[in-house]
Amino acid sequence: ALPISNQVLMLVSDLRNHPAAVLMAEGHPVVVSSDDPAIFGASGLSYDFYEVFMGLGGMKSDLKTLKQLALNSLRYSVLSPDMKARATEVWQKQWAKFIDDLIGGMY
Repeated sequence: ALPISNQVLMLVSDLRNHPAAVLMAEGHPVVVSSDDPAIFGASGLSYDFYEVFMGLGGMKSDLKTLKQLALNSLRYSVLSPDMKARATEVWQKQWAKFIDDLIGGMY
């Protein structure tokens, strides 16, 4: 999904009506990406992930949705199998820390 550029280019006016929303709802893997982020004034993918999470994920979006979107980015990347395994391992550690920090901040 290219949420920001799809809106800027007026390919979809509301992300809730984006074709990827139906695919996500049906359980198909969705990968968040960005095309020409400099042109649209974005840096990194944080805003794209936010747009997908809020717009495409629907009312059922939760941390599992966010985790799956991030893992899909690695799983369906062009990295070699060894690099995917290493990147996934690093990501899993960072995710675990994020969750620990999130839970720790609740008490």
